[in-house]
Amino acid sequence: LITSDCVRRLGLNVMQHTTPLVGALQSSIGVANGMVSCVVSSGRPRSEPLMTQAVVVKSICANLPTCSLGEDLYLRFSHLDLADRAFHVEGKIDLLLGAELYASIFQP
Repeated sequence: LITSDCVRRLGLNVMQHTTPLVGALQSSIGVANGMVSCVVSSGRPRSEPLMTQAVVVKSICANLPTCSLGEDLYLRFSHLDLADRAFHVEGKIDLLLGAELYASIFQP
């Protein structure tokens, strides 16, 4: 999934594609109208870009974390090479990668 705001900021071309969106317990949560092709890369040396397609939605979820976390938590994990260095600050989620990319992301 990718937000329409992110698609607009990146200038991605939206392909017409109607997709019903289904949540927990098979409850309908709307219809997405559009899909984009994306190339995602980490910016780290020797990382391979990953190609995927994402359904365009207005929003993915509420801001996460739901409130900014303390500096002590940030310092506890600051030695890790995380994709989001501001993981402790409340912010918008613009892209949700699917399970089909999991093995490619976590290669040894």
